[in-house]
Amino acid sequence: MIRKDVIVKRPEGTKIYRQRNCEYVYHVTGSEYKKDKQYVVEKRVCIGKMVDDENMNPRVMKIKDNYISYILLFLAGVLAGIICRLSDFFPYESLWSLSSIATMFGFWIASVGLITCFSSSNRGAFINSFLYMFGMTLSFYGLKSILGLYIERFSSESHFQTNLFLLYSALSVVCGIGSYILYYWNNGKLIGSIFCALPASGMLAEAVACLLMLLNHRMLLAQTLFDFVFAVIFLFLLYKKANYKTIYFATMGVVTILVFLVVYQPFLF
Repeated sequence: MIRKDVIVKRPEGTKIYRQRNCEYVYHVTGSEYKKDKQYVVEKRVCIGKMVDDENMNPRVMKIKDNYISYILLFLAGVLAGIICRLSDFFPYESLWSLSSIATMFGFWIASVGLITCFSSSNRGAFINSFLYMFGMTLSFYGLKSILGLYIERFSSESHFQTNLFLLYSALSVVCGIGSYILYYWNNGKLIGSIFCALPASGMLAEAVACLLMLLNHRMLLAQTLFDFVFAVIFLFLLYKKANYKTIYFATMGVVTILVFLVVYQPFLF
């Protein structure tokens, strides 16, 4: 169903196809060569419908709600929460420190950043990020209570931790709002270039902090690799969106330093 109240600018790289006097917007996900017919067929996904007003410049489109993607993101969040909960079986004070993944900001930054990148509107970015984070919170604390009934190391946590669940549910809303705001990196303006630099900046700041922990205490190798990898991914993924390249790199440098000094350095020394 196409909602009549969600109108956005048509994303770059999409294509328009006319069907029965209507113009539908498609995102091309790939192509396939048909040997028998000797031509290439595009693999397309309909993301909306153009507004019937050719005098509008730029022309805009109505977003097509994809409830299946909402459900899948929620389930992906549930799965992520289960994996993060089970990672507690690994020791923290070890070289890899696998149990630290979900407790660090990098995991949250990477999740919200990627979800925002692949969303098609501010509203969609908010819903997608919120559902993913809420699903993760629900399964994380739900499984924590279940494990407390059967495993001694979790026995002190057999009751459902309502306060923490409500806190992180509220943070899920905050993540959704953050994703909504970050989506403005698509507007092509100066503020958009600043927003483009934020995910990589957060990842780099934490990566440096984890690297220092790795060198000094032989811990957090997994988190260090995770942060550096996603910093590089965001660096190249959002570089193309930033029209003001100098502002993009300047913001990245300043924010990385500030976040490291304010958030991470106090816990290192």
